[in-house]
Amino acid sequence: MSVTNYSQDIEITNDSSVCVFLFHGLSATPYELKSWAEKIAELKIDVKVPLLPYHGVDSALLCSVDSADEFYEWGRNYIEDLKSKYQTVIGLGISLGAGTIFDFLVNKGGDLDAAILLGTGGFAAKELGLLTWLVRIFNLKTMKNPFINEFDKLLVPLEYYNWKMKNFPKVPVKMLMNALYKQKKEGLSQKFVRINCPIMLVNGTAGLLTNRKS
Repeated sequence: MSVTNYSQDIEITNDSSVCVFLFHGLSATPYELKSWAEKIAELKIDVKVPLLPYHGVDSALLCSVDSADEFYEWGRNYIEDLKSKYQTVIGLGISLGAGTIFDFLVNKGGDLDAAILLGTGGFAAKELGLLTWLVRIFNLKTMKNPFINEFDKLLVPLEYYNWKMKNFPKVPVKMLMNALYKQKKEGLSQKFVRINCPIMLVNGTAGLLTNRKS
């Protein structure tokens, strides 16, 4: 197994004291955030898009992860390293990447100069409630990847879309459900008060991870 060009870390250096890092979502790669990174870099700041652990190869590797805590601990180390090198550090995360930044801010005692989190899963959709029940009853560990659909063809090159469809047909659903259940059980309102930096949460009303009432 080997990491493809789609999965390589993206680093754009402008010799700036400001750094924006972007964490991609579950089963995604830095390639999906390439245009975002390039646009942000036009502001003459440093931009980094790392590959999250267990990603970039195939579903077999991705589904071997035991707990979301593995991503969260990796994220803490990555962010702390950036903070030791830059005066200003801003984070942007999608899905799992957003959850990783969120965990850093509320559970690891971390701080950033600002954060933008998209699709955190904090307001889980009704469908996920049913899925959580099925995971427990049948002890499901993986499921068909719900994060790839025909709409993605409009967002990424067809070659990349086909590569992702072929290599990531499944995602680690038990890990995902446990993380969402833990977040819901602990309560979001209590966690938000621990965040000391400006933060923007973006949750789409039609998204799989977002409750229709949010």
